[in-house]
Amino acid sequence: TSEWDTQIGRAVRRMPSDMFESRIFSTQVGFRAAEPCTVTVAATHQLLTQILLQLSLIVVSTRDLRIATGTTVNDFTLSQVERCSAESIKVLEDIVGLTRNHKVHDTDLNNELRNIGQYWSQHVLETPIAWAFTAIFILLTVIPGKFI
Repeated sequence: TSEWDTQIGRAVRRMPSDMFESRIFSTQVGFRAAEPCTVTVAATHQLLTQILLQLSLIVVSTRDLRIATGTTVNDFTLSQVERCSAESIKVLEDIVGLTRNHKVHDTDLNNELRNIGQYWSQHVLETPIAWAFTAIFILLTVIPGKFI
């Protein structure tokens, strides 16, 4: 669960355990009515990638383990995964438009995504805007005509 003060957080804290003091992963952003789990997903992905790399390094470095696991992973494959993992930070900076030091980083990708978001938001709002104009039209034409 993501925070101490949620219903799930309370239930998890009540679970008996001798091994863990806390099972709560907190993003430290405080209470929000709805919060996407993007940070948690990105952190989990990075952690699992690092675990995969470490386990693969152990398997690849020992002939007996390679034979026992039947792995096709080799040093080149591991270097590619490690390179992609390292480059993902740069790509995330380009997507978000901020560096890891919170400095504005204006990129073509960020601008393109913002433009697509603006276009999409106009598309999503098209129906409510049409309803509003229809209501205004009815108020300005039908209701005054009733009193004439």
